[in-house]
Amino acid sequence: MLRLGLVCLLVWGGAVAAAAETQPLKVFVLAGQSNMQGHAQVRTFPHLAMDPETVPLLGLMQDTNGTPHVCERVWISSIGSSDNEQTGPLTAGFGAANAGPKIGPEFTFGLTVEQAVEGPVLIIKTAWGGKSLHTDFRPPSAGPYEFSEAQLEAMQKQGKDIAAIQAEKREATGVFYRLMVDHVRSVLADLPRVVPGYEPEQGYELSGFVWFQGWNDMVDGGTYPQRDQPGGYDAYSDCMACFIRDVRKDLDAPELPFVIGVLGVGGPVAEYGPDQQRYAGVHTNFREAMAAPAALPEFAGTVAAVRTEAFWDRELSEAKAKETVARNQAKQMAKEESLSPDDERQLFERLRDETLSPRERDVLEVGISNLEFHYLGSAKILGRIGQAFAEAVLELAGKPEADDDATNAAEVFQTRILPIMQAGKPSSCVECHLSGVDLADYIRPSQAETFAALLKAGLIDQKNPEASKILTFIRRRPESPSLISEATRERELTAFRAWIHAAVQDPTLLTSTDAPAIGPTVAAAVIRHARQDRVLASFLDNIWTEVGRCAACHSPDQNQKQVAEHGDRVSWIVLNDPQATLAHMLDAGIVDPKQPLESLLLTKPTLQVEHGGGQKMVVGDRTYKQFRRFIDDYAKMVNGAYASAEQLPSESREVSTVSDIWLKLTDVPEAFDKMLLQVDLYRWEGDRWSASRVATSDRPVFGAGKLWQHSLSLIAPRGSTWASQIDTKRLPAGRYLAKIYVDQEHALQRDPTRELGEEAQVGQCEIESQWPSGYGSMTVVPFPSRSASRP
Repeated sequence: MLRLGLVCLLVWGGAVAAAAETQPLKVFVLAGQSNMQGHAQVRTFPHLAMDPETVPLLGLMQDTNGTPHVCERVWISSIGSSDNEQTGPLTAGFGAANAGPKIGPEFTFGLTVEQAVEGPVLIIKTAWGGKSLHTDFRPPSAGPYEFSEAQLEAMQKQGKDIAAIQAEKREATGVFYRLMVDHVRSVLADLPRVVPGYEPEQGYELSGFVWFQGWNDMVDGGTYPQRDQPGGYDAYSDCMACFIRDVRKDLDAPELPFVIGVLGVGGPVAEYGPDQQRYAGVHTNFREAMAAPAALPEFAGTVAAVRTEAFWDRELSEAKAKETVARNQAKQMAKEESLSPDDERQLFERLRDETLSPRERDVLEVGISNLEFHYLGSAKILGRIGQAFAEAVLELAGKPEADDDATNAAEVFQTRILPIMQAGKPSSCVECHLSGVDLADYIRPSQAETFAALLKAGLIDQKNPEASKILTFIRRRPESPSLISEATRERELTAFRAWIHAAVQDPTLLTSTDAPAIGPTVAAAVIRHARQDRVLASFLDNIWTEVGRCAACHSPDQNQKQVAEHGDRVSWIVLNDPQATLAHMLDAGIVDPKQPLESLLLTKPTLQVEHGGGQKMVVGDRTYKQFRRFIDDYAKMVNGAYASAEQLPSESREVSTVSDIWLKLTDVPEAFDKMLLQVDLYRWEGDRWSASRVATSDRPVFGAGKLWQHSLSLIAPRGSTWASQIDTKRLPAGRYLAKIYVDQEHALQRDPTRELGEEAQVGQCEIESQWPSGYGSMTVVPFPSRSASRP
């Protein structure tokens, strides 16, 4: 029996070894193309030591002397990764043979299984680079490959021999599927050849199958002409379902646990930068098509999809992108200046050193050994993928069978459902909901109460348990799930699935009438408000629009000097990625939900605590208001302070964005020294001034210099035409009215939430300007005279 939890590693020797040898051999099949082969060189192992989260995995991968671990109870037979079959105890070196030694997913897959089960283990790996599912691995039940009318028409126009091409395709179809099955059968027919000491009386169990493939199908626009459209890869899903059925049939294992490794090169699509956006649609569609068979009712509980995008290393890929930019710059400059190869190399190294931080250079030095489509040849990426494959297979293999016995349902409820309620830890709901809803809300202390309540609420489907809405709720996932929540979600899903399948067979539960209230206790509006997408929208409104004020010290494209002095921790802005920036800020403790006003995001730029970047805002100014609005709201959501819709904050009536347009007032009265001065701009619209301000800015007066200057924030009523245009960060040239306010009573320091009104207005003047961008091109106007100060 497979154990779900990690157990102590067995010592292979003496009486313990003898006991292990009597257990059935557990056999796992790993199949696919080049990423199943694996292109991560052993030299990239040290990269795992640079991340606290992967240090424990490195401890499994290598011994105390730094050499790759050699398994004592796991053997492997591998074909396709080298010219000849490779066999032996599992260790590093069973990846792709060229430029080795390398690892693929098999290494950490085997290490994880070795810790989780007792007895001997065999991995049979069949992987060939550059192979498709639609042709090379095409399963028998999928039928022959059929060229589309468009493909045939294109061949005809090109004058190709269509009959010969069709014959060649028929000959190639299914070749590697048959090689895979034949090799598995041949190994199982002669196990002592691969597993030393194996005795036939032990027997073997086919314990799992992992499929990791996809690149050749994803890029094939001929086979999948609508691949950039939703449903464009449906044919892959259909073929994959046939593949699972045929593998189980041909290996005589009808319930064989099957894991689909969903292609994830490039990481979560939601995190794609501008240069990746052209791939976003295709990648999203293909990943969904790969994962789709796992959701089919016939495969419920026996097929799982592992989203490998979750293991992409963003730091590594971003450092690689920066290095590529430096290399291209050097190449272009060398071409323009006719530099020698040595001079070009030195130029590149200089540009590289100027562009990359010391950590980024270190990461690149040890982290990459191949190209992006091979997961950068990163042991950190492929190691975590192999580990996730093993955990998914073990989870599937370890599910208790749902039978007609009511006791079994009760056991599942006691051992797997109640612990979810009693754990006191957030469920996977937290990925979509900051607060207000948790899976524990749908569980009551007794099985009868829980079942009756879920049934009454329409969350359990008696006739089709797999279609139960509670399972649909659990399956919901954001585009970029975290590793922790993904594992939590899978545990919750398998627990509820097993219980529901058993419970609907129990007549005593079906007749229960005791149906207490179940579900969240707060209003639906509160739940919606605390959804993660709403939190991100608030962050975009209030923080991200102002984050440019912090970029000089905290953005990795500008802060090399600060990083050199203080380390990478100062780079809490993630370029072009507000979601990752928010996550980074929360992880770094810049926002404090327990003591919101003590958040470093407020106290540092206002100099309430030491800040190397100087004063960036004052208590009560516009930036402070926006930061405070988000932090206060976030803290209340985290702490569950909202109980009703009436308590929720109203959405701000205006939207804004910081521009690089500067305005300077000269001859400002010295009496206003250090006071907050605010300028609101109104645009002339032909016969009147605009009803709403189109730009604003506020900053303390520099009285000694009799001046005030600051960049403008473009501002507009939410939903207005101007609101849709301010992202250009440009202000149309023309005539404007500047209304000037000064907080002479320091009212904003006492109440930062208030706005300056007419009582604070000290003057106004008209401005005619082209509004050029840049500090060196600021618009300069004199402070209005007292006589012209008010209308």
